[in-house]
Amino acid sequence: MKTVVQNTFGDASSLAIGNVPLPEPKHREVLIRVNCAALNRMDLLQAAGKYPVPAGASEVLGVEVSGTIVAFGEGCISGFERNESVMALISGGGYAEFCVADERCLMRTIPGMEAHQWASIPEAFMTAYQLCFLVGRIQSGESVLLHAAASSVGQAAIQMLVRKGVRVFCTVRSEAKRVRCQELGATATIVLDTEPSKFSDWVKENNAGKKLDAILDPVGAGYLNENLEALDFDGRLVLYGLMSGGGVTDPLFLNKLLSKRISVSATTLRNRCVEYKEALIKALVNDPDGIPAIVSGDIKVIVDKTFEMEDVLAAHDMMRKNENIGKIVLLITSTASAIDFFQKELNSLGKRNNLNIN
Repeated sequence: MKTVVQNTFGDASSLAIGNVPLPEPKHREVLIRVNCAALNRMDLLQAAGKYPVPAGASEVLGVEVSGTIVAFGEGCISGFERNESVMALISGGGYAEFCVADERCLMRTIPGMEAHQWASIPEAFMTAYQLCFLVGRIQSGESVLLHAAASSVGQAAIQMLVRKGVRVFCTVRSEAKRVRCQELGATATIVLDTEPSKFSDWVKENNAGKKLDAILDPVGAGYLNENLEALDFDGRLVLYGLMSGGGVTDPLFLNKLLSKRISVSATTLRNRCVEYKEALIKALVNDPDGIPAIVSGDIKVIVDKTFEMEDVLAAHDMMRKNENIGKIVLLITSTASAIDFFQKELNSLGKRNNLNIN
């Protein structure tokens, strides 16, 4: 099958289109013909050799896709059907014509939306929901700061938090991104265009003199001191990325935590167990301010630009330059002859491994 391969490990410029064998679904896995695969910053890090792939995961980039189920491994019990369109969170392998996904990490698609929007939901909205409500424990009436707030995770978080009655403050790096955050309901947004970045005084000025209950931060060390200054007593700092690095040089770091009783939580999603992801999907699907709000149109799924898979380098370059305000999505297309060929391969695969392809 056609996929994005990397000719030189750790060299992001070596991404190219190649061919690899069709993946085989294992116990409780399904085989998906991929329509679209959304980009995430971890893809850039993995391509650069800076993000280790979880044990057992595909080395191919891509962790969220939309597509059609074409086969089932043994033991599938979730009620999905062959030829059903799905959204999937996967551990890797999305930049390809076919991928495998655990059936517990599937979501049914949303009527009235397009495939590139479906692909933009799993990782972004599951991460945002996890950060806000499972790890961050954010409650109605609280004040929260989101860094890199115009990212897809940030945009999802803004909308869900606003619906929960949370005062949402945002930091971004351009005026266009500031406007987007305000359009989505942020209380206030600041453009950080100087180094070192200062925002703690701005928070107090825009929050009636009060400090923050929580901060969601994918940046890391570069914002650490200002984060601690901006948080109130018993504040929560949720760390989910290290875009500026992870080195802490402040000898008083622990003193600052202790003096304000600040708690720090670090979280990721990709290397979580399937059972955790399944519970997270159920929470997102059942919360009126989660998937139901997307279905009703009250929460927007914003795609900035789509690229053909053959233009993966241009797609990565756009994200690397932080030019996107919303998701970047790869369109995975197959020729009629390729589809016919893979149907024969699929039939052969089914016979060899007793897969349900009917």
